[in-house]
Amino acid sequence: MIADFETLRTVALDFFDHAEAGNYCSPNREIPKAARAKWRFTVRRIIKSLVAVQGENSEEAALLLVEVYRMLSYACDYYLFSTEVPFAATGYSQPQLLAMVLEKLFIANMSAETIRLAVYIVLESHLDRDTISPSLIVLLADHMKTPRHATIRVGSM
Repeated sequence: MIADFETLRTVALDFFDHAEAGNYCSPNREIPKAARAKWRFTVRRIIKSLVAVQGENSEEAALLLVEVYRMLSYACDYYLFSTEVPFAATGYSQPQLLAMVLEKLFIANMSAETIRLAVYIVLESHLDRDTISPSLIVLLADHMKTPRHATIRVGSM
């Protein structure tokens, strides 16, 4: 686990850049051949570290966790890694990771903007072979439930 948030942010952003460039699935000079297959361990470490972040960096950690989910979701339809099942390769199912993302996102900040982001994440999700779209929508609806005394102003959306 990565304890220092600045280091965690740097590791996550570097990982996103390398994944987007295709450095984990094609020959290159950036990622050594032996390290390319170990991408899933890096992702797992990033996820665990981001989930554990609390306090002043919690909101940013939630947004980075959103990006991890989006990247793995995108990798379900496009080769970013040497696998066709990116969620399973990291040890998480797509709904399981989405639940972690939503929980972290809503604990950090339950606002109209956060709700909008959560809906967008679910609607734009590329699905792995074990997930159906309605299951993600139901998961979102379950995380949107609030106590009766809580109010969310919808007019500001």
